[in-house]
Amino acid sequence: MLPASNSRPRSAASTFLLRRRPATVGWSAVAFAATIGLSFALIGNQSRDYFTNLIGDATRIGPVGSVANQSLRGALSRLAGYDVGTGPAWLVGVSVAVVLAVLAWRALAASDALGALLVVQFLGLVVSPISWAHHWVWVTPLLIWLSYGPLRHRRGARALVWYWFAATALGVPWASTLVQPSVWDISRPGVLAWLGAVNVIGVAALFVWLGATRWSGVLSLRRFGRSPEPALHPVPLARPRNASTV
Repeated sequence: MLPASNSRPRSAASTFLLRRRPATVGWSAVAFAATIGLSFALIGNQSRDYFTNLIGDATRIGPVGSVANQSLRGALSRLAGYDVGTGPAWLVGVSVAVVLAVLAWRALAASDALGALLVVQFLGLVVSPISWAHHWVWVTPLLIWLSYGPLRHRRGARALVWYWFAATALGVPWASTLVQPSVWDISRPGVLAWLGAVNVIGVAALFVWLGATRWSGVLSLRRFGRSPEPALHPVPLARPRNASTV
């Protein structure tokens, strides 16, 4: 596989853009372009075929409708009973996912680097045409972040921990492969189709929860007449007049 063809490094690079590190983004783009240039220099015909014919063909990697594919496209295809491709249903789903991810990211503190990285990585897993079950290694740091991170005391955090722990410990995507008729048959009973969307549903719940914690906090602060953002130039406390100076 060509180094530049993997969507996970590209989604990780966008983390630096969100954290306002333009130099890092620039050098990542240079390295990305260099891998493509090197591939054309070494294997020109294969690279040309890949970037002109194969890059948009998800079926070259494997069966899109298999429950092992936990991406949004895979989940929508199993629910619809056919490969939705990159048509209207997928475009609407991706648009909703991006909006929810932006709201989730804005709910995080500027110092919460792990939280921001998790939002970007899960968005990349969802919008990628193929996200095999073993690609979802980010569930482990998510469980740690939800259990010990800055938002661990927020309402709903514990429920998300148990949801992702149960889905992972029980191996829902993997177990569902044992009962699907064939990896190439997309249509299946409704129960199996919804079970096959377990990771996409979990990501949607995570993003909605993060966005809700942000706006519920804003509304609560406004209700009591306080600003949701800290003052840029805090006013120093006045020194008592009778205080002795050292």
